[in-house]
Amino acid sequence: MTAPTRARYLKRSRWISLAFLLVFTVSVFLLSGCSLLDFVASDRPVVEEEEELFIKPENGEYLNEIESVRTLVLAINNTDKIESIWQHIPTRQRNEISLSSFASYVRILNQVLQNNVVSFSEASSDETEALRINISRSIPGLTAEADRSSFWYLNSQGSNNQQERFVISVNHTPEGVPYFSADWVAKQSFLYDYIRLYFSALEEENSAALFDLLHQQQNPNLSSYEQAIRSRVSGLLTFYEEFSDMQLRSYRIAELMPGNARVIQSNLPSGSGSRTVAFRESNSVISVSERIPQDLDLEDTEVHLNEFFSFRLESIGRRLSSSSSIPTLGIPLDIRYLNEDEEEDEDLPEVTQGREVNFRVTWPGIQIDAFGSFDTEMLTFDGIIKQIDLFYSDYETGSGLSVGDPINYLYIKYPFARENDYLIRGEDDGIGLTLAVQVESDHIARLSILSDEAALP
Repeated sequence: MTAPTRARYLKRSRWISLAFLLVFTVSVFLLSGCSLLDFVASDRPVVEEEEELFIKPENGEYLNEIESVRTLVLAINNTDKIESIWQHIPTRQRNEISLSSFASYVRILNQVLQNNVVSFSEASSDETEALRINISRSIPGLTAEADRSSFWYLNSQGSNNQQERFVISVNHTPEGVPYFSADWVAKQSFLYDYIRLYFSALEEENSAALFDLLHQQQNPNLSSYEQAIRSRVSGLLTFYEEFSDMQLRSYRIAELMPGNARVIQSNLPSGSGSRTVAFRESNSVISVSERIPQDLDLEDTEVHLNEFFSFRLESIGRRLSSSSSIPTLGIPLDIRYLNEDEEEDEDLPEVTQGREVNFRVTWPGIQIDAFGSFDTEMLTFDGIIKQIDLFYSDYETGSGLSVGDPINYLYIKYPFARENDYLIRGEDDGIGLTLAVQVESDHIARLSILSDEAALP
């Protein structure tokens, strides 16, 4: 091999060796680099893409009734995935409400139910009809919406395995497509917020907040209206004094529909039983129904005519006598026998001949039922008063209540008269006494004072 040939051979060998070395070096670098990446990655938590939760429409276009309920249940049980669930609801079914409104509504249901939903079922036809009527009466503007809605009971179960059910609705367009109604959801949210504020004010004993919550409308008799509200606030705070903070917080919203809600209080100071507080909206004004007992003031068993005392159903003054009443009230319009049902009977004699019976004496504006004897020819009667009915404003009770007064006058004295069906009860010496009030057009139309003492015939 000549010298030039050998030189070229050595040069080629060096290039080949250099190439092999370069390949080896790159390979080692790449292998080292992969190992480093693997090491760094192993020190980081593995983050997997969360599986999205949603109900897919079987018809490929929109969620049917059952799918709509299942979607709502999915959101209630998974409040951390509300946005993802919302995004998978077909646009045409959620275009009336925003994501924030939907999220707020779902969280309200989640708090109301308190536990996960385990099943659901459709309301019966009778239950559906009752719900539609209540909504229509409270919110007339939602009548058509209510008539198109279906209602479903969600059943939740807590750690004690006790199930509770709560009714929700599925709104429908005129074409029958389920959707979320903005007005419907807004009314439920409005009522829910009011309930929370109401019980919070009671817990804090905040009379100013209670007054503002109850004072929601302009009233033609503003002064007496505000006095009635203050009387109610005072009565509420007195009643709830016995409740601990925990007992006040442990209420359960049993029903929440547009215009109507029911709250159950089962943790009572007495340690047993439960009571219901009802909330009702009408013309954007919410009224609260609290059935708190009212004690009859014995002054209201007295009857005064033109500021002069006439009759009393308590103590020794509960006797009706012609000798004392005719000089005060004049000749009666009628004296009549009452049969065993205490109804007027025209076929019986006009003289009882010493027998004691139920009878009625009537003057203009006042009617008195008694148990005793009478003689219509002699215009004599005497008996124990059983009932006094007042029809004219000339008469008033001992505390000043009179026919024709605005109903607020009654609420100032008895703030929970409405919840007690306008029957104010009390007793004297073991004798039951009742003041019954008939109301028409927000005014007192009739006052009746009843005694349980007189015997039956």
